[in-house]
Amino acid sequence: MMKKMLLYLAIGLGLIGCGTECLNKPPKRAFVHANGGYNMIYHVSIYIPTSGISHNPTDCTGYEYAKIDIYTDDMGTVTGDKVIWKSLYGDVGFKDYGVDPANITLVFSNKSVVIAGWDRYHNGTYKIETTSPDSWGVPIS
Repeated sequence: MMKKMLLYLAIGLGLIGCGTECLNKPPKRAFVHANGGYNMIYHVSIYIPTSGISHNPTDCTGYEYAKIDIYTDDMGTVTGDKVIWKSLYGDVGFKDYGVDPANITLVFSNKSVVIAGWDRYHNGTYKIETTSPDSWGVPIS
């Protein structure tokens, strides 16, 4: 009986740990570069907070930012097929994940980049920062 209780307790804590989100998760951020690239006028980088999976509710793994560079000729509302997307590994592989960039909407303003139509991890508002990403205290991958 005691072994069963310990087993249920361990399973319960493991499930809680997998569903727990650490409180120190950094916000989604964006940075507008001074120059464009890839024959486009604007270069904006978005920074998506990512972390490892923790199975212990009291052990939050450290966060880091995954960086995606976006090159565009237009500000305001733009669809994802009208911009160039680059990651650390080259082109962002939307087709590999069954995502059509034409269904992604980006809204560029002087305060934020808002993304919709991608997925729950990437959708959202990325506040444009004026300080260097290196000063944010979060590793960038």
